[in-house]
Parts: sequence; structure tokens; C-alpha cells
Amino acid sequence: MAELSALDLYKSVHSQKGFQKVETHALSGVIIKVHRGFSDPLADNKVIALRSAINRVVRRTGLRMPGEITLYTSSDLTFVNVAFQRAIGGAQAASIGLGGKLANPMSLPVGIATGIGTGNAFIEAVCVHEIGHILHEMENPEFFWSQEANELPNGKMAGQVSMYAGNNKKEYVAEVFTALVYGQTFSAPVIQQYVDYWGPRSTRFPG
Repeated sequence: MAELSALDLYKSVHSQKGFQKVETHALSGVIIKVHRGFSDPLADNKVIALRSAINRVVRRTGLRMPGEITLYTSSDLTFVNVAFQRAIGGAQAASIGLGGKLANPMSLPVGIATGIGTGNAFIEAVCVHEIGHILHEMENPEFFWSQEANELPNGKMAGQVSMYAGNNKKEYVAEVFTALVYGQTFSAPVIQQYVDYWGPRSTRFPG
């Protein structure tokens, strides 16, 4: 999800009973600060999945990653799966929230991650999707936070990607991004739409 704001994740975080002491990981030039939710049986899986997702994205895309990502995990089914970079007060702070619904992929919208696999493979693909949102905002924050980005994408193009890609232009970009990271290919018009919506690009990605 991308349309939720920093405040939404802030509310989700602070509605929980609490998080374990912050732990820090470093890989591929990214510092990961982990806030594990108490009694989250998938906390370890989510940390492993995010680490794998970062490595996969860096290897496949060569894109510049944020220097730091804060991960919040929770077993609560109402805790959102969301990513954002614009923190409260306007500061740039990349954060990802991974909630309880990840234990049951069928409770989440049907998207690219659904077809990647189950267990950690599914969670990793969700993380790639959320990283896609963060990199999309880094590519063009003005577009990412504009009303246009919340509008429906071209239906014909979205239909070639996934059901979830049709939600709005942000989700279209994140879904195409995820698919490309996993080696899927699309028609030239689908890729052009990704570019037109300011999808993350490097000298070797998405081409």
C-alpha cells in the first residue's frame, strides 16, 4: 500500500502494546532499524525477508537505495502493510510496516507477490513491492504525493500486470517494479506507462 500517509503508520505503530528494543542491521549500503512487535511470530521471517528483498533489488536494479529503512513488525491484523519516505514534519525517513495479515496471503489483495510463492518468499516479494514505493517517491516526490498518482492507471496496461496494479498509479508502478525485479517481462506499452508514471529507473532498469 502506498496511499496511506506517514501519520497512518505512526498511528498503527503507537496503537500497539509496544515493540522490542530496536536492533540494527547493515547490508548493501542500507541501515535497517528493526522494531519487532511483541508476540509477532513472524518477526524473524519479516527481518530475513526484508534483508533478502534489499539485496535482490540492489542486484537487479542498481538503483540508489535510501541510507536507512525503519522496519516495524506486528501480528495485529489491522496493522497496515505500508511504506513511506516522507515522515511527519516533512523529513525524509524511509519506513516499512509489516502486519499480521502476512501470515495469510489470501487475506491480502491479489498482486505480483501472490504468484511468487508462500512463506518467506511471499513476504520478501511484499517487501520488494514496498521498497518499490519508497524508490518511486525518491524518483519523483512531487508526482508520488500528487492527486494524479492516486488516480486509476490505464486499465489495459494494468490488466497485463495484476489485479492490484489497477488500484492507482502508485500501485501500478510498485507492481510493475516487483515483477521486473523478479525477472518478469512486459510489453513495451506497459513499460512506457511505468516510465510515464515516474517508476524508479537506472541505467539498466527497467530495460
